[in-house]
Amino acid sequence: MPVIAYVLIVIVGVALWTASLVVVSRANPEDLIPFWRNPPHVPGKALALRVFGILLVVGGATTGGSQYPGSPLPIIAVVLGLLLPLLLVNLAHNRRVEAQS
Repeated sequence: MPVIAYVLIVIVGVALWTASLVVVSRANPEDLIPFWRNPPHVPGKALALRVFGILLVVGGATTGGSQYPGSPLPIIAVVLGLLLPLLLVNLAHNRRVEAQS
């Protein structure tokens, strides 16, 4: 399978992971979402989306990275760049909560 297929798998994984964070932010409209812990309310749907998203990100990145003929740095850069939406969704939610308090 070409490396671009693994990049697409990682993109789908990040989309699922981001969707899980959106579900969590809607379930906690008045609570801050911590970066390193779980928020007060985590719906089961969000947990399932997060698990499948992380599995796709890790599986696609490691398998694609092992088949990439050059340095693994481009694969690492793609994964880190794709994780940016997670950070932005979390920051936007926390800023909105802080502005309402």
